[in-house]
Order: sequence, then structure tokens, then C-alpha cells
Amino acid sequence: PGTAEGRPGTAAAANDALRKEVAGLRLENQNMYHLQEENASLRKQVQDLKEALSHDKIREHNAKLTTKVKVYKAQCERLRQDAAGLGRPMTSAGTRATQEAETLSLLDEVEDYDEELAALVKKNVAMLSEIREDLSDTQRAFAEEEQEQEELLR
Repeated sequence: PGTAEGRPGTAAAANDALRKEVAGLRLENQNMYHLQEENASLRKQVQDLKEALSHDKIREHNAKLTTKVKVYKAQCERLRQDAAGLGRPMTSAGTRATQEAETLSLLDEVEDYDEELAALVKKNVAMLSEIREDLSDTQRAFAEEEQEQEELLR
């Protein structure tokens, strides 16, 4: 009889323990859903921040590229003008000085944005100066040769 009475008491205790465990698991389960929702919300926020940061970087990069394009266009236009002037003799001494001043101004602008580009422009300016000198020397040589031929024909 004492053993039989102990068994129902043990069953009741086991039942209470199981009920407490189930209640604990239910509470844990509710917390899990709450944590999943919070986790999903935080992941969304992180993704939004990444996209915003990416857009800011793209805008910043775009602004830098736009500036470089403006500098390159100015450089290209000045080089075209310089190249157009190569075929014609200078009409005044100040024109070459003006072109050189403009080129130096361009170099200052370029150095602010890109040192490698500035070095390239300086190299191009030096080569352009050499080409001008060679062209001038060639024109003088042709002129001298023409004069010599005219003198021979007289």
C-alpha cells in the first residue's frame, strides 16, 4: 500500500515537472519567434545601410570621374589648339607665351586631381615643345633650301 501510494505521488510530481518543462519550452519558443523577427529586422537594416553606403560611394566616385572628365576635356581642347597652331607660323611672340601659360595652368589643375596624369601631361608638353622645335627647324631648312635653289636658278 505504501508503494502504491508513492507511485501516484511520483506520477503527479513527474506530471508537474513535465508541465513546468512544457511551459518553459513554450516561453522559449515565443522568445525564439520574437528573436527571429528582430533578427530579420536587423538584417534588413544592415542591407539598407550597405545599399546607402554603396550609393554614396558610387556618387562620390561619379563626382571624381566627372571632375576628371572636365579636366581631360580641357586638356584635349588645349592640345587640339596647340596642334592646330603647329602648322601655322606664330603671328606674335605673345601667342606662344599665352599657350604655355594656359598649359601650365592646366598642369596645376591636373596635379590637384591626379599626379600620374600630371606627369603624363608634362611629358606630352615636353614632346610637343620638341615637335614645335623640330617643325621650326624643318621649316627653316626648307626655306634655306628654297633660297639656295632660287639662287642657283638665277
